Amino acid sequence: MDSGPPGTADSLPARQSTAYRAIATFGGIVLAIAVIGLIRVLATWPSPPPAGTTNEKQVRYGLEHAAGQYADALFAVTRSGPLTEAGLSAVPKPSGVTITTAALSRRGDTTVVTFSARGTYGRPGAPEETTACYQVELVRTLSYPTLKEVATSVCAERRG
Repeated sequence: MDSGPPGTADSLPARQSTAYRAIATFGGIVLAIAVIGLIRVLATWPSPPPAGTTNEKQVRYGLEHAAGQYADALFAVTRSGPLTEAGLSAVPKPSGVTITTAALSRRGDTTVVTFSARGTYGRPGAPEETTACYQVELVRTLSYPTLKEVATSVCAERRG
C-alpha cells in the first residue's frame, strides 16, 4: 500500500519473502561458480602453435592426397602403353612430398606399383619426418587406379 510518493521508505515493501531470498542466494552461488569456472578454463586454454607448425595428421592427409595424384599419373601413363621400370622415372611426381618407387610388378593384365611417400611436419626449426607406403593397381580393363596404403615394411622389403 503505497501511501507516500514513489522512492520513499513508505513505497518499499516491508520485507522480502523467504523464497525471493533463497532464489537470489542460489543465483549468486551459481554465478560465482560460473565465473570461477570461466577463469579456470581461460587459465588452462592452450596457446596456438607458432606460425608454420604442422602436425603429423596434416602431413598424413597430404601424403594420401599426393599418393592419389601419383596413382592418377601412373594410370595416365599406362593408358598409352605398358609401364616399365625406366618409364617410372618419367612419371610426374606431386610437389611437397618425396615419392620413392620401391617395386613394379605384373599379375596378368594388372600392373602393381609399390611406392613410399615421405613428408615433414613440426616446427620450421625442428622438422620431423613421416613415411607412408602405398600400392597402386593399374588394371587395363578399369577406368581408374586402385590405391591402398600398406605397411611401411612392404616398401622396405621390395626396395631391398
